[in-house]
Amino acid sequence: INWGDGGSEESLAGSSVTVEHTYQAPGDYRITLEVISGNLGLGRTSGTKYNVMGQGGNAAPRIYSNRLRKVELGSSVKIDGQAFMCCSYLTSVTMPRVSYIGDNSFYYCHSLKFLTVPDSASYIGEYIFQNNRQLTTVSLTKSVKINAYPFNGCTSLQVICLPETQTTVPTQFTYVCDFFKYVVLPDSITSISSQCFYNNFSMTKIFIPKGVTSIQATAFSNCYGMQYYDFSKHEAVPSLANKSAFTGIPSDCKIIVPDALYEDWKVATNWSNYANNIIKKSDWDTRLN
Repeated sequence: INWGDGGSEESLAGSSVTVEHTYQAPGDYRITLEVISGNLGLGRTSGTKYNVMGQGGNAAPRIYSNRLRKVELGSSVKIDGQAFMCCSYLTSVTMPRVSYIGDNSFYYCHSLKFLTVPDSASYIGEYIFQNNRQLTTVSLTKSVKINAYPFNGCTSLQVICLPETQTTVPTQFTYVCDFFKYVVLPDSITSISSQCFYNNFSMTKIFIPKGVTSIQATAFSNCYGMQYYDFSKHEAVPSLANKSAFTGIPSDCKIIVPDALYEDWKVATNWSNYANNIIKKSDWDTRLN
């Protein structure tokens, strides 16, 4: 490790290392970690919550998290849980070859506006971007899998394209995302989880792929700005776990369904609660023209 202040490099070894350094004067320093052998894991895998700048949570050392501004990661690096948690002034992260991003990795990174998840990443954890209030864009690869609560409190996020290998839209996908407007769901999606778009006031439309066979409770509850849900490509009526799935649906919002399924859709379990909102695809097309 090179602390960037002209001092001697330190060599560290072991499965878990805590290291401290004192700078003689305030300033901007570039800290460099070089992996000689094995892999470097930043953060923690279990036990006490630590980020790269000290103990996380509400512990006093968290004040040092505000000192981190920019991160560049090379190969042989794994981002474990809480790695950059509460790094409130972190604005730039480059990670072209990271394979794993653990739970809460970028939790409360209020200044981070854009992040690209590389092709090498096959997993990102829960709550990964929670409360990143300036985050506007996340670029996701085809191979990554998104887990629950990924964008809670990301109030500036507006558009997300889910990767093609995703099969489920996670729980609380855009919970408290005040300005979220549009999501692109790939054909690989088969289920929409509970509270997925709960309290999403800015979305106006969504296309549901024909592979979706189940929608869980409160998935679209309180989506007061929604104009239509498009199920027109479906070949069967998907199951609706609870009539709360569309609680608060506007009276003029339409659920667009194939003509051949229209009668079955209106009387299907829990869908019957929204029979007045269901419209044939042909009738919808006529309205548009």
